[in-house]
Amino acid sequence: MKIKFEKAVDFGSAHILPRKYKNLRNLPHWHREHELVFVESGEIELSVNGATFRLSQGQAAFLHAEDIHGIVSLSDAVV
Repeated sequence: MKIKFEKAVDFGSAHILPRKYKNLRNLPHWHREHELVFVESGEIELSVNGATFRLSQGQAAFLHAEDIHGIVSLSDAVV
C-alpha cells in the first residue's frame, strides 16, 4: 500500500487550519500535525495505523502527529 506524506501548509500564528469536506475519500497519508476529525453529518470509516473505526454524526477522533490515516465516507458525510 502506498502511503502519502502530506506537507504542512503555513497557516500563520493561529495554528489551526479548519477544513470541511463532503463525501471524502482520501488515501492513507500522514503529516506532522495533529488532526481532529469531527463528523458533522452522515457516517465515515476512519483507518488509523491499521485499525478501522466507524464514526457517525456528532462523533470525533483525535489523530496524533504522524499517525497513518485515511477517511472514506459511507453516506453523504460531512467531516
